[in-house]
Amino acid sequence: MAHLLSPCSAWADMQVLRLESFEGIKTLSADSPGQLGAFNRGAWHCRPIGPRLAAGSEVGWSADSQGDMTHSFWDLTQAPWSDARQKGMMGCWVRFEDLVGAGYYNSAVQANPAVVLQLTCGDDNAPFQTIGVTYDGRFLSRIDGSQWVAGETVKKSQWYWIQIEWVATPTSFSAKAYIQRMGGELRLLSVNNLQHANYQATRANVMNAPVSIQPGQAYMWRGRLGGATLARISGFGDGAPPPSLLSPEERQQQWFVNPAHGNDASDGLTPQTAWKSVAKINVESAHAGLLSPPEGGYEKGHSLVIDTSSKPLDLGSLQLEIRTTCLTISPPPGQTTVRIQAHKDISSGSATWQPVPSPHHSHVWMTTDGDSSDLKDIVVWENDRWLHHPTGRSAEEVMAELEANPGSFFSDGDTIFIHPFESTNPNADGKIYTRSRFRTEGGSAIKLLAPDLRVVGLSIRKTALARASDNDPYTSYGIQGEQNFGGVSLLKNCYVDYAGKHCIGFTDSNSHRDVTVDSCQVEQGTPYSNQTPWVDYNGLPEASGNCTTYRNCLNYRTTGVIGSTKGTSNFGTSYYAHNNGIGTQFEHIRFIGGVFSGQVGAAAGIHEFTFDGGTFGGGNVTAEKVTVTRCSLTQLPIGNAAPGGRLIARNNLCVFTEGVLNGANNAVIIGEVIWEGNTFDLRPFRISDNPYFSLFRRIGDLNFTFRNNIFISPTDRFFNVMSDTSFADALLFSDNLYQTSSERIIVHRFDDGNSRRQRSLSEWQAFGYDQRSRWVSDLDMTSTYVPSPDGPAAHGGIDLGAGTDFTGRVFESRSSIGAYEPAELYAAWRARHFLEEENSESNEDINADVDLDGIPNILEFASGTDPQMADGYPIFRGLNGTSSEGVNKFTVQLRRSLLASGLEWKLEISHDFKEWHPESIQPSSIVNTASRAGWEIVEYDLSNYLHSGQDRVFARFVPVIVE
Repeated sequence: MAHLLSPCSAWADMQVLRLESFEGIKTLSADSPGQLGAFNRGAWHCRPIGPRLAAGSEVGWSADSQGDMTHSFWDLTQAPWSDARQKGMMGCWVRFEDLVGAGYYNSAVQANPAVVLQLTCGDDNAPFQTIGVTYDGRFLSRIDGSQWVAGETVKKSQWYWIQIEWVATPTSFSAKAYIQRMGGELRLLSVNNLQHANYQATRANVMNAPVSIQPGQAYMWRGRLGGATLARISGFGDGAPPPSLLSPEERQQQWFVNPAHGNDASDGLTPQTAWKSVAKINVESAHAGLLSPPEGGYEKGHSLVIDTSSKPLDLGSLQLEIRTTCLTISPPPGQTTVRIQAHKDISSGSATWQPVPSPHHSHVWMTTDGDSSDLKDIVVWENDRWLHHPTGRSAEEVMAELEANPGSFFSDGDTIFIHPFESTNPNADGKIYTRSRFRTEGGSAIKLLAPDLRVVGLSIRKTALARASDNDPYTSYGIQGEQNFGGVSLLKNCYVDYAGKHCIGFTDSNSHRDVTVDSCQVEQGTPYSNQTPWVDYNGLPEASGNCTTYRNCLNYRTTGVIGSTKGTSNFGTSYYAHNNGIGTQFEHIRFIGGVFSGQVGAAAGIHEFTFDGGTFGGGNVTAEKVTVTRCSLTQLPIGNAAPGGRLIARNNLCVFTEGVLNGANNAVIIGEVIWEGNTFDLRPFRISDNPYFSLFRRIGDLNFTFRNNIFISPTDRFFNVMSDTSFADALLFSDNLYQTSSERIIVHRFDDGNSRRQRSLSEWQAFGYDQRSRWVSDLDMTSTYVPSPDGPAAHGGIDLGAGTDFTGRVFESRSSIGAYEPAELYAAWRARHFLEEENSESNEDINADVDLDGIPNILEFASGTDPQMADGYPIFRGLNGTSSEGVNKFTVQLRRSLLASGLEWKLEISHDFKEWHPESIQPSSIVNTASRAGWEIVEYDLSNYLHSGQDRVFARFVPVIVE
């Protein structure tokens, strides 16, 4: 039968028999049913937020089942509830957070919902009227006896008042099901009628699952239930929320956690009533304690504020699992970090160490750490130093190796064995010993399992694992987003080090997630197996449209080093993206700024990859489109292994100081590849095992452009641009500057149809390549690679059109060779920063201050600041102090532009602030060089200008335009 949802009268002539407000932190169950009558199974766990009594607390209350199948009921055959047997109403407020485990609706005769309210009748206590929900978000109720009807769509994270009314007559029995969205009208879902003499109601059931559970049919809804009401009515239409019960309030709620002073039995609503433990957070997040907003992202959601100023949040052997959509996790105001402790102290006093009972292993010590249950495949550190880890299936197999190697450890799952560095006694050496913990299946410490999250300031260390038999790292990330993670999410200011397979990673998170990782840092993954500190992985073939943006993130050391705390990036990979070989799961992966000292790798499944303005070790990606702009590359260029892909790299500074330049370690290229306006300097690295190292190695059909680049290599090596290419490839080389060995090798293993070997510049040009390119002995550049205005690189290349150089300066014509345009005279600088109509006489004045920041044009030019934007950068500052011998010291620091030409800084000294005298002195040190920004900070030691018996001297720097 067709059914239309219709509005109803919402005023009641009713008498409330029972009203359970769920007020207070408590549990309602068979032993303590409150106003709910009785329980068949499970319990309702009460917590803040929900409807509230007008005469009650200022906070509303409701309850959930915490994952159990819960069934409470009023027995209408027993007093006092029998007053509602003939004519009655039961109702409640309900809020659905998750319907994944709810029931189904196939047809009017084939349905099995997760039940909220159910009225049972007759001698067999049979269901007569029901309000339930399905996994696909529909309300179900009864009609025409035992048939089902689907009502309106359920909106998750939205409060509803739902109710069932019933009326018995001598010849019939009827029951009506209603719903009312908060703020809306009470609407009729369905009417179920039965012509039957003396048919009676028996139970009014409040639940989260069917009364009868069949194998494989444990359907439940997850969410909150509040204001459960049983009332007697005069007739249909009298039922409604009791007047004494105020509707729930939708508001952004802050919840508080304090490991030092909190209490899990508190309500968590204020810093004074904060929760305490990770176990409590997990329960509240998993079971609708922390609620999601009806709409909007994390800016509309609840917040979890964790105060670890006095004590870190200790995970123990648990994982911190966040399952609440749109949740923000952050420290309180005034704090920057949430300190999360994943490891355990096993130093003397925290653990008891015993010598191994064997005269042959006198340097090996052992502890069960109080019979801990999480010792399987752990990692141990001594004073934060990584230890040697012999592998074996038992302690007996590795005992000889432990004895022979100071600074080694092993765990058989029950006992930890250690041979300290320097063969010391761990009970008396004063060293700090720590260990990781084995969590569920070797899993990660923090798991983000919901979409639209904002995670700020989490700091966690030492989650690494190493399987005893083969050093497998399991998962053991510091922070991992997986399963339902995604939506529009943000990780900001988080820190992870000493982790396992990865430090921070996002895995198998479905489609269309847009994650931004902002100013996060990861350091030192495990040295015991292959790993990368950062990872994006999606093995779901059907997934698509995922984006990750890494903004100003850091990774200085990819891998720990045995016996050290410093780590290394040589041979390491900072970031890796991949899938299972099928599909294109990632729409765009972006790196904006930041430092990734290891290489970047990506195997497959990516449409677009962007590198913008960061520092990277280089590496190889596989994407349809790759863009590399204004980056510093320290080990390799960026290559692309995608057949048919397109890579464009412009305005990059490639100074290779790390890595091993061997034959198997190149940037691989295929498809269309364009490198224009870049500077390559391979001189800082001089220990290559391959004298013919090539920047690029061809791996397939190639269309390669190499123009306006500077290529510098050691004079005693034959480093070159590319290898393994031939006449069959489309190669466009031109307008490059080379400074190499006297042999001037440009390509290696080039196949001209007759031979396959290296080619010098003259041979290369004889083939028709690299026209207008030159080998030069003097590039006439500064130490930071800025070309002289009169040098060979200045405007010496082909005009690539309007664009930026490595510093981000915008030019109408980008024609200089290399990553930088030349240093500018003041007139050119002024013309670039001010439009023609802005270049009035006042703006031309070197003392004009257009942006009103107190810095005139001449100082903006000389220090490398923006004359159109008020700057907070200190240009000049003095530093007072004393030497180790107690002598007064006076130093000054000056920020000066690397890009200003025709300018001199004049130092003047005074002892009375009246008379100033010019002085000539060189900087004592360079404090900081910001090559990409185009400025540096230099320090001058002016201590010698302090006259005997005086404790002060005045200094000033004056920029002067010179012809």
